[in-house]
Amino acid sequence: MTIRYVRSAPKATADCIVHVDAAYNGIDDDSPRLQAAVDSVLGLNGSGVVVMSPGPMRLSSPIVVAGALSYAVELRGEAATGGLSGTVLKYDGEAGPDKAVIEIRGGAGLKMSRLAIDAKAARYGVRAAYDRDRGVGVSELTLEHVYVEGESWSAADPLSACLAFGVLPDGTLDTNQCDAVTVVGGKLAGHAYGVRTGTANVANVVLREIGLVGSRVLVSIRAGGACSIVDCRGGASGWHDIDCGANGVRVVGFYSEGSPMFFSGTANLANMAPVTLDSCRWAGLASGGPFIRHSGQLRIVQGLFQDLSPGSPPPKIQCQDVDADASSVVSEQNHYRFAASLSDVFVDSNGDPVPLAHVRSFGDVGGDGGALVRLS
Repeated sequence: MTIRYVRSAPKATADCIVHVDAAYNGIDDDSPRLQAAVDSVLGLNGSGVVVMSPGPMRLSSPIVVAGALSYAVELRGEAATGGLSGTVLKYDGEAGPDKAVIEIRGGAGLKMSRLAIDAKAARYGVRAAYDRDRGVGVSELTLEHVYVEGESWSAADPLSACLAFGVLPDGTLDTNQCDAVTVVGGKLAGHAYGVRTGTANVANVVLREIGLVGSRVLVSIRAGGACSIVDCRGGASGWHDIDCGANGVRVVGFYSEGSPMFFSGTANLANMAPVTLDSCRWAGLASGGPFIRHSGQLRIVQGLFQDLSPGSPPPKIQCQDVDADASSVVSEQNHYRFAASLSDVFVDSNGDPVPLAHVRSFGDVGGDGGALVRLS
């Protein structure tokens, strides 16, 4: 493997591009030189790019990116078109509950693009968190077209995640700064979590146009600030697609197939902002149980929901904390397939119909195509 500068010798604040070629043979360890390339760019105190050639890179140790708040660095591979193709970073080093293929310890403006990561032997594919040693947070982190493949969720470490933002190595949710995180494109498969976030000052996470499949929980958000999940597609989760313990979350255009539950959320009733599910579609297997479970304020707009379990049961939304005056659901122009009334859809923790004082329905329908029923 070689490291070569394709520009003239960089100055302390100059942009730099470092090219790294893989050994290709699956035997030699690529991690020392890839780490050296990352460190060389970080050492310039200016923006720079590490470009990795296509092919497999065998990593015996995590690649650590200790960024700064004053300059940006990009890790760029060749296009991963799906699966473990293009530039593939494969971790096969010492097993341990704290291992990540790529570990981001603080920094602003870091970008990763067009990479495939084989994380089956590591707890995390990418883990980004506040660096306690240097007192540096994470901000403006961008991942574009990154593919991560983890272990099958049923056999995986229960705290493993393809992507973890604001999560400590031992799986504890951090409260320190990890904000303005954007993930666009790519696919996350396997591990216990597809995406997992910390809380409090872990905020403003945006997931857009991502494929998520085969994790126990596809997305777990505990972030303290507004977060969005937009135009993602998922399915075959072991437990549920989205686990939400935050306020002010927007889920737009999420398409899900084959999961037992679409959304499970709990809200902080003392500091509440509504969760919105807009233009989502779920066709799963809830076995007549709830496909959405939530407390606090929930708004559902223009969705299509169907329980594919035998007997065609109506899809149910379990409203928790219905005794709390601030807890409510607004449902507008949704199709709850095979439902005959609102009491079929909105139930409390005991499965009984929710008092209509907590539910506002506008233009919702049930039944099936050609025989739709306006719900009341």
